[in-house]
Amino acid sequence: YLVMVFGASDPREQPGGAELTARELLARGVERAGALEAEPVVQAELMDALGNVYGSLGLFDEARSLLEQALSRRRALRGAEHEEIATSMMSLAGLLLDMGAFAEAEPLYREALAMRRRLLGPDHIDVAATLNDLALLLASRDANEEAEPLLRESLAIQRRHYDEAHPTVAIGLANLAGLLRDRRAYDEAEQLYHEALAMQRQLLGTEHPNVAASLSSLALVLRDKGAIEEAEAMMRESLAMRERLFGEEHDLTAGSRFQLAALLLTAGAADEAEPLFRQALSVSQKVNGAQHWRTALVRVGLGRGLTALGRYEEAASQLDEAHAVYEREDAG
Repeated sequence: YLVMVFGASDPREQPGGAELTARELLARGVERAGALEAEPVVQAELMDALGNVYGSLGLFDEARSLLEQALSRRRALRGAEHEEIATSMMSLAGLLLDMGAFAEAEPLYREALAMRRRLLGPDHIDVAATLNDLALLLASRDANEEAEPLLRESLAIQRRHYDEAHPTVAIGLANLAGLLRDRRAYDEAEQLYHEALAMQRQLLGTEHPNVAASLSSLALVLRDKGAIEEAEAMMRESLAMRERLFGEEHDLTAGSRFQLAALLLTAGAADEAEPLFRQALSVSQKVNGAQHWRTALVRVGLGRGLTALGRYEEAASQLDEAHAVYEREDAG
């Protein structure tokens, strides 16, 4: 049904743009779901799908309501344990993770993991997906020691399930590498990022958003290891790719500029870092708004760059604005 709904209208040809058209079609889908009381299995499936789409658009309140209804209906229909119940718990937990509601998401992930292990067996690919998502939540809560074995188990299942080179395996490699970087296990993190990058290039081609992301992540590991020149080359490659893929005014492009500017500042090239910080700041203000923490973070970088250049009044202005944003966030 969702394919039918979204295929009914090309967003590019509708007034109001893609997001407005998606909202209109989603509202139509919710209305249809409400009329499916006589088909509760289909109704719950549609609510789960619609909730996931609402979540992907950042419409969290609507998403949560639908996903909670889907889970409630599936529990009423299926009893204590069923794969559909586990699927609904995963959907709701994923939304809560995106919302930053970690304490609410964690028990749902744990219950879904236990249920899938009982229903599907410990080596099922859906168990691997649940292990991965629970591990990412734990990492978000700085529980890296508990998260690491979950990511390793998930990756091992993925390697057994898929061919040697597979997009899911590449993501699993990158997730484990990121955790190991946080744990300062730089050598293994570098090895895993190299493997993920090679796999992505093989599967996706040399020009792809995932390739750019892996280049960026690998560059950070190299920076942490002190390989500044190699890290800079990879950051520049990632930035150039994102400029080609997304354009100059995209948040990911701004992120790459900020990352490169911070590296150049660390390397003592504040004069080269300043314009990159300013470009990143301009885009972040447009995309995220002046009061967003990402914009404040770029201001901190720019302030440090200006300090290194001896332009103390300009630096103080940037740092004061960043500090005001963080104070408002803390107060909220």
